[in-house]
Amino acid sequence: MLNLNNRGFTLIELMVVIFIIAILSTVILLSLDSARKDARDSQRIADMQAVIGAQNLYYSHNNYFFTDNGTSGIPNISGYLTASSDPGEGTYIWKDNTSCNPNGEYFCVYITLEVAADECEFNTYKAVSEKGIETICETSQGAGFTGTGCDCW
Repeated sequence: MLNLNNRGFTLIELMVVIFIIAILSTVILLSLDSARKDARDSQRIADMQAVIGAQNLYYSHNNYFFTDNGTSGIPNISGYLTASSDPGEGTYIWKDNTSCNPNGEYFCVYITLEVAADECEFNTYKAVSEKGIETICETSQGAGFTGTGCDCW
């Protein structure tokens, strides 16, 4: 004879299943957040490489680098680079290079990366200049980026 009192799951069994699903969804969401940060940092690095390419083209046509008095974001360099902003909540910083001597021989742009480099204890910056692209570690908590428009690193 069929016993109708033992159909379904107990409350404890259902709570265990819900708890396991909650743990798994938390792990998945945390790994997705890390992947998003990595993707934004990759976009930042690609933008920095585009600045180097545009500056080198600009220099080859004009015999000096594009100068800007220091802006947030990457400015429009007509015919060479379209203005761009950070893919996340950060800001590209174009250091003032209008007073460098000689004028037009230097530039410096940097961004703070979301995922710190292994060798950095504090913030990690990706900077570009006439010297190329460089990963720079913050020297102490809150020190910030210390480069200038005339001497990036």
